Amino acid sequence: MAANAMKTFPMKSPLIAFVIALVIALAIPFHAFSQLYIWTDKDGVKHVTNTAPPTEAENVQEQGEAENIPPTPSQKLQESIDRAKDRIKDHQAEIRDKLQKNKSEAEAKAAVSDYQISSISVTKEGEDRIRISGRISGGGPCKSLRVSISLSSNQGGYSTIVTAVDNVGGSASRIFEGSDWVGNTYANGTWKVVGTSFHCISN
Repeated sequence: MAANAMKTFPMKSPLIAFVIALVIALAIPFHAFSQLYIWTDKDGVKHVTNTAPPTEAENVQEQGEAENIPPTPSQKLQESIDRAKDRIKDHQAEIRDKLQKNKSEAEAKAAVSDYQISSISVTKEGEDRIRISGRISGGGPCKSLRVSISLSSNQGGYSTIVTAVDNVGGSASRIFEGSDWVGNTYANGTWKVVGTSFHCISN
């Protein structure tokens, strides 16, 4: 045997596997890893994921963090489904808000049209003014209701008196009153109500 002949030593398979794993690990950029999970399911199948394994998983191993690992097709599909569900929820919430707004506006409009005035009295005030008073009831609750009452006289006079009444609505009635300048000629006439309108300023 030659003096310079090299001796060879058998290399066991675990050492070979370690070297191969080390080479692969060095070949992959470090930032590609952050949190990897290696675990075995109940059927003995081994999994490698970048999400936490289920509670029943066995032999769980953590291998750092997987920041830049692209999502799997199933993960992409689930993300798309989740986004679609969120859009549907937002759209449904928007529809509910619009329906509630329309309902509130319709109720408010109906409530305003339900106000009624009674016990109306129109009298002369001074030489050239008229005063109206009465009671208002019905309708929805309103903290401040603007009442516009249109009147005409048998002498051809015309007036619109605008006043505000607080805390109206329901079966309880509230007193309202107001006055307007109509001139000396028309102040002596006989006046009657020809129209009313209501607007809730604050509710």
